Amino acid sequence: MRMGNPADPRTVEATVRLFTPAEANALVPAIETVLRRMDPKLAREREIDDLLGDLESYWGPDLTGAGDEDAAAHARLAGERASLHASLEADLEEILSNGVEVKDVRMGLVDFYAKIGGSLAYLCWQRGEPRVAHWHSLDGGFAARKTIDPKAWAEP
Repeated sequence: MRMGNPADPRTVEATVRLFTPAEANALVPAIETVLRRMDPKLAREREIDDLLGDLESYWGPDLTGAGDEDAAAHARLAGERASLHASLEADLEEILSNGVEVKDVRMGLVDFYAKIGGSLAYLCWQRGEPRVAHWHSLDGGFAARKTIDPKAWAEP
């Protein structure tokens, strides 16, 4: 699944949407809705991967010697997985089309580009948080999150 990567601030600023915390917070409900829609698909995808892995561990990656029943089950599961993958990609694209980066779809880690202290940075939200309340540098990651100073973003 295509997800965001740390950006090169020298080239990215001219091509990305910059968010204020209010703008990022306005997108959170829609992002949460898509992530909830993805949950059962991601769970089924994991189940299918386990089932395919079991069949391939037993019969080998090319299913040499597998009986008709196991070969048919493998083909059915592989087809279902491909369909799920396409659906998940469409869901992810729905989120990404807002100009955000999804760092981890299962954890619900989403970054929004912003200018903080004159530098390009990310506003950071994790699923389950009521609002976007943290930020980090482009290469800082989740562990380097800092609380957003509301005074710095006060509307005049």
